[in-house]
Amino acid sequence: AQMPWMRFREPQALAIDNSTVSLRVISEPLIVGEGKGLWNHARLSITPLGQLTGGSITTELEGQRDLGSAILERGLIPRRPLEELNATRIFPSMGTNRPSTGLTAYLDVLNRLHDGTVGPGNQRERFKIYGSQVWPDIPFDDQWATNVLDDPYSYSPVNNYWNPLGAELFELLRNGEPRWAWDFALPQAWLQMHTVYLNIGDANHGNRNGSTVTSGGCGEGTWHRDGDDPFGNPCGFGSDDYAYNRGLHVAYALRPTVGMLDRFRQAGTMVTDRYSVPWVDQATRDPDLQSVDIARGVLQHFEHLANCAEFVPGMAGQACHNRLLEILEELIVDNTAAGLFCQGDIPDLALCSTPQQFMSAAMNFGFLTRLYLNYGDSVGPLGLGLSRHARSYYDWGMATVANGTTLDLFADWAAVMECPLTNGGTQITSCTWIPVDGGHLLGHNRPHSVAMLLIGHAIDPNLGLCQVARTAFDDPNLTDYWYDMFVDGSGWYKGVSQMMQLAVFGIGGTDVCSDPP
Repeated sequence: AQMPWMRFREPQALAIDNSTVSLRVISEPLIVGEGKGLWNHARLSITPLGQLTGGSITTELEGQRDLGSAILERGLIPRRPLEELNATRIFPSMGTNRPSTGLTAYLDVLNRLHDGTVGPGNQRERFKIYGSQVWPDIPFDDQWATNVLDDPYSYSPVNNYWNPLGAELFELLRNGEPRWAWDFALPQAWLQMHTVYLNIGDANHGNRNGSTVTSGGCGEGTWHRDGDDPFGNPCGFGSDDYAYNRGLHVAYALRPTVGMLDRFRQAGTMVTDRYSVPWVDQATRDPDLQSVDIARGVLQHFEHLANCAEFVPGMAGQACHNRLLEILEELIVDNTAAGLFCQGDIPDLALCSTPQQFMSAAMNFGFLTRLYLNYGDSVGPLGLGLSRHARSYYDWGMATVANGTTLDLFADWAAVMECPLTNGGTQITSCTWIPVDGGHLLGHNRPHSVAMLLIGHAIDPNLGLCQVARTAFDDPNLTDYWYDMFVDGSGWYKGVSQMMQLAVFGIGGTDVCSDPP
């Protein structure tokens, strides 16, 4: 008897009572908590002793194990060939598999992170990330923790923090290898969304009822509880900022489920109701709950709207679509008119304060690019805003060598900028770099910042950023910054999840871009 991913799940037992064979899924007590095991199915096979492979029970079981794993954990997924997928322009280009320094480093790092999470003796086994109510979450922050925990109660999980599932699913789309879906990404998506489906349902209270269950907690049965768990371990990650929904639209498109579609509907409805104060009345909004801004928590909510608008049928999906376009129009006019992402619900026409650059590249730019590829400039010059932001960060925030063109991979780059504005908040006169925690942009955030240049260049090739970005990605000093963020075996966690956003589009963009004559 086999169940999928059982080596990381509840204990199982095959019981025989007279003529009845039963599969018992939980054979030891667990703390009562929120349910998570919603996608289980089992495979039972019976082989007469006289038909054993090689006459050996051990050989037979090993063969059945491998066959069963393939059947249960490697279902077929339709996938367009890369050339056709790129031609749809659903996503920025993922390239042509052209051999390059950047592609070699990208594949090496992605494989190390994947193996560090699911490989033998690595993150899941060390942290005991198994049981009905933990697996397959990732740790909050664990670059150096290669220790072995005594029990799962000592483990502090967060679900899909900074979207590692999206990074792996994009690699599935790029090369078609099924492990990028089945080892981690799809189970993670189902865990996150099906848990909310089971425990929250259609409840309309709260600020995050579509995306995450209550808040905080860790360890089996207390995974979503506020504050310390019953054993005194501090695990109070209580914000929906730690319940990223990035990449869930790809997971749903690859393997649609009723539970995920329900969450898209419920989360979209929650966001539609929450951000209900119209643009003309923006001064009356609750600044903590209703601000329309280019900010991390807010854009995660707007990603809910996009998922609802894109997939949910009927009146609910149409309501999400309508509200999303209203919000998008406001963001374009209030927050991108200067040629940079400028923070604030009500724009400051004299000064643009940018979000942190790692945030702009790892999340803000990717989300707005998704909307551009779906809606174009139907409600305003979004493409112009994206391309100008890419160019403005290159002009004002990135260091170059003596020729004034090639990026300097060793000098500082801006973490945050403040730029005085003229002409009614539409023109930049200069920019000042604002350090964050006393420093500038960290090295591991540079590759996806260069990827941002390539996506902007694809929107407007007149930016002339192709050779600039290609030169950077062909220099191993750019991608070497990735290696500073993990040790082999540490696997996915917050920092490395963040740094791999847009990475595939950076590598792919260098394959297909060209500068104008």
